[in-house]
Amino acid sequence: MAVIKDRCYDSYRIDDEGQASINNEDFYDKKHMAIINNYLNTTLKRIKKCPYCRSTLYISIHEKLLYSDVHEVYAKLAICPNCGFWQLYHYKNCEDSRPSSQEWCAAISYLKEFNTDINKECLSDISQNIRRNPMLWHNIEPKTMEKLVCEIFSNYYNNSEAMHVGKSHDKGVDIIFFDNRRNKYLIQVKRRRNPESFESAETVTKLLGALVQDGTTLRGIAVSTADHFSYWAYRAKGDARNNYGFIVDLVDRHLLNRMISPSIPRANYFDYLLRENIHELLIPFNKQKVERGIKSILFQRKLTNFTTKQCVER
Repeated sequence: MAVIKDRCYDSYRIDDEGQASINNEDFYDKKHMAIINNYLNTTLKRIKKCPYCRSTLYISIHEKLLYSDVHEVYAKLAICPNCGFWQLYHYKNCEDSRPSSQEWCAAISYLKEFNTDINKECLSDISQNIRRNPMLWHNIEPKTMEKLVCEIFSNYYNNSEAMHVGKSHDKGVDIIFFDNRRNKYLIQVKRRRNPESFESAETVTKLLGALVQDGTTLRGIAVSTADHFSYWAYRAKGDARNNYGFIVDLVDRHLLNRMISPSIPRANYFDYLLRENIHELLIPFNKQKVERGIKSILFQRKLTNFTTKQCVER
């Protein structure tokens, strides 16, 4: 998907002198100023959940007081660990200046727009789109999905190589994949429209047939956007290994969704801070500190999911 727009955030600003702007476009009428002020000081300041995927946001607050209850600087950075959404809200009170002034600003990330060509350069933006709109797994055209899976595997595994070979007479093989040990895999990709569907044993059987016809490898991967593979699909996988020595891995939508995690772009709020010359926030919101906070949230989420799973199994 080729990028059309290059900018990846919207900026808002309002001050106590009657000036307001969105993306450096100034507004002076009271109606627009009231809307911007309400948006900045209610919606953005109080946000706790990602507006796209509803995940809990990582939040970091930096504040500097003039008096016991009066802020000189107040800044709130919010980042979604799941889809990469970010926003930065900050307030500055310059009482020591002449004349004194107050200023409220914010930057909010948004998704880039695309054409339909898949390439490695825009994989991060495609992944972010999918995390914010999971139905894209089921709405992308089958051939486009094959190319996307090819890029996902190539990016997820270090020192690997993936080639899209899917055509009208591909004998059930959509991708040829070599891992870092140069082991060859034949990959078959199935795009399912129904997010609650399951992948049957027929898909595994067709992949095994492709492995037999190829005759150069015993390894294959069945990838599907279905919710899960059926019991009989796993049974066919086990029989293939035990009886014929074929190694088949099954990748459903949930595993595929985890595989795009390394492709999710990092929150580029630093670009906003540098462009707007807000250098006083570079240290409080340094990248190492923020990344540690995000990793902590992801770890807690994994721990919660593991504990819930253990309780269910008992």
